[in-house]
Amino acid sequence: MIFLAIPAIPALPPIPAAQQQILETIKQQQPFNRSYGECAYAWNQWKLSAEGIRSIKRLCKHEIEDIVAVSCSILKTNTFEDGQWGKWHSPLAKEAKPGEELMVAALCANITPEAKP
Repeated sequence: MIFLAIPAIPALPPIPAAQQQILETIKQQQPFNRSYGECAYAWNQWKLSAEGIRSIKRLCKHEIEDIVAVSCSILKTNTFEDGQWGKWHSPLAKEAKPGEELMVAALCANITPEAKP
């Protein structure tokens, strides 16, 4: 068996402040930048709670913007609508939005559990 050495990738120079500001402006203008089913998610704006729950804004076809929470440890979602959280459910359940299971899979596939001390 032959192993080839992979050359190191040179470090990128820091982005100048003016260009960084332009990148931030672009990100803010396109907050709903990833779609699954009929919903678009503000993918670069995930929030992580102390309990390990991730939440994000989404905009679904013909609906008002809401917030969806994802628990990768139990693979369930919850939605904040009309000022309150609903019940946790599987992204495959009838009440889930079309494509919600794909969003959960995309998010949770890259989440590694935190090591407990």
